[in-house]
Amino acid sequence: MTSIEHQLNTDQNDNFNLKIVTQNLTTANNYTINKKIEPTKHWTSSFSLLCSFYSIRRLFNGVVASSIYLFIVMFISILIVCYTAPKPQSKTCQLNFYRTNKNPIEYQYGSRSISIGDFDNDTYMDMVIANSIINGISIYRGSINVTFSKQIQYSTGSNCAPNMVIVDDINNDYRLDILVANIGTNNVGIFLGFGAV
Repeated sequence: MTSIEHQLNTDQNDNFNLKIVTQNLTTANNYTINKKIEPTKHWTSSFSLLCSFYSIRRLFNGVVASSIYLFIVMFISILIVCYTAPKPQSKTCQLNFYRTNKNPIEYQYGSRSISIGDFDNDTYMDMVIANSIINGISIYRGSINVTFSKQIQYSTGSNCAPNMVIVDDINNDYRLDILVANIGTNNVGIFLGFGAV
């Protein structure tokens, strides 16, 4: 009868020791095989390619997932800021109107046009009005309490029928002048300013 024993041992250098002991009734044999087993290179390279493929795929999936997460967080943050940020207060109009005296100008004179300027250099706005019925212009002086004094009338000539007035300094003497378009005589009348009304 034959009996076989074997022992497989490894050391720290990855050397495998295989000891096979066979015993027969008549003889006993001891065989010891010492061999370092190296892994197959083909298997190692396939495994590393497989690991490399799965690592790249995991990296790609991680980058895509992180990008989607970042986009969603940015989108929600922008919406929150846009809808919860305080809006700047719009300034209310500071323009105030005061009621003037009843009928500050004479309407029965056929008023056609109005122009505004400081004719007497007192820093208050004065106004000039073209009156077609009476063939003249009327000047009203402005005052501190936002009212106008009684009119001063200037004739534009008979049958002139002034239709339009413009105020400008046409002779560059730093005084406002008045230009009147007369529709009845088809001409323009010029009233040069002299700094007093």
